[in-house]
Amino acid sequence: MIEKISGLANVKDRKTPPKISENYHIKFESPKVIKLSKFCNAFWLNNVPNETSRIDLYFDAGSVYTQPVVASITAAMLLTGNEKLSSQNIHEKLDFYGAYFDVEVTHYHCIVHLYALKENLVNVLTTFIEALNNMGCLERELKLILDEKKQKFDINLERVGVLAQRNFQKLVFDGTRLSRLTKTQDFNKISAEKIENFFSTNFLQGLSRIHVISAINESQFSQILSLVKPICALRRKTNINKFENKKIRLHLPRKNALQTAIRIGKICINKHHPDFIGFTILCTILGDYFGSRLMKNIREDKGYTYGIGCMIQELKDTGVFIIATEVGVDQRELAIDEIKKEI
Repeated sequence: MIEKISGLANVKDRKTPPKISENYHIKFESPKVIKLSKFCNAFWLNNVPNETSRIDLYFDAGSVYTQPVVASITAAMLLTGNEKLSSQNIHEKLDFYGAYFDVEVTHYHCIVHLYALKENLVNVLTTFIEALNNMGCLERELKLILDEKKQKFDINLERVGVLAQRNFQKLVFDGTRLSRLTKTQDFNKISAEKIENFFSTNFLQGLSRIHVISAINESQFSQILSLVKPICALRRKTNINKFENKKIRLHLPRKNALQTAIRIGKICINKHHPDFIGFTILCTILGDYFGSRLMKNIREDKGYTYGIGCMIQELKDTGVFIIATEVGVDQRELAIDEIKKEI
């Protein structure tokens, strides 16, 4: 239907919804896959309509493979350099190429993200590899990073949401290395030797895959492969794959707390399961967008919270279904009852 508004023709009538059709096909782009070594693959997606580029480097350097705090501190020191190549020199080079660097640590991986224009991508990766090969674990840099992370950690322990998530993780992964919780005293046990040993094994010999998303040419891609091949993983890490659901309810009183953080969930499935897509749709309806059933009930109707949602946390061999919210102290049981009704 076409209508004329203020002299503008050919404007679609927004009161008429589009037709629903079951006969459609979504064409997903497939990356080019190159086997760099027995334990490392490269994935290249080159159908990019602009000049932007991204590289994701997956190192087998997650928190389960070492003592608490070691993985996150090592990741924070990747660009600290040494006496010959300082952290300032490294960051100045990245700035010169207009690059952006980001790093995240998960249970199983440390993931380094590099963003740049495609004409600078090889130079940016060269700068990062150079920094990696010159990571000297300087005592002054280590102390600064430890002090900063310890301070943030202590501050976060005052938040009920953080405490709830920590204890939820401890219960749901009980009996595995995933259930370990970082403590303040763990920061005092970190030494340069521990960082260097973990770095040598899990970074200099720990690259398990690389994603390249860029419209670079074959020659540039070959240069990227040559740069990362020396740091490919030499062996496959063992995964934790035995989990058991247990029916547990835990209440941790917090003096003077104005809110109660709620975590409800269980071990479920990940994207390798045939029901994953259907379960994802179910999660979306239940609590993964603003108009979800949980939001309409707990926030809009009852007014117990500002926000509530659910998600699937994916791991290598399983997944975790989580419902998370924070409500007033007096609304704790009322909110839990309403969540159960929606489930």
